[in-house]
Amino acid sequence: MLKKEKIEAIFSSPLDRALNTVNPLAQALNLDILKMEALREFDFGKLDGEKVEGAGKDALINRRKDLSFRFPLGESYQD
Repeated sequence: MLKKEKIEAIFSSPLDRALNTVNPLAQALNLDILKMEALREFDFGKLDGEKVEGAGKDALINRRKDLSFRFPLGESYQD
């Protein structure tokens, strides 16, 4: 079990999925969630960790052209 005196702050990405994950903990400990842009992440799906060449480069170009472009098994800007 977590003890409040051990946790003084909760930091999270501002993305809904991150906030939804941490919200039950924040409520249980009666703490605010401190949203930090620096914790924002993006799911590149199958291309995560790949070099920016070939399929990776093509996907990045498509994302710039179309905000609804979804990376294979990943997400779009709209997500």
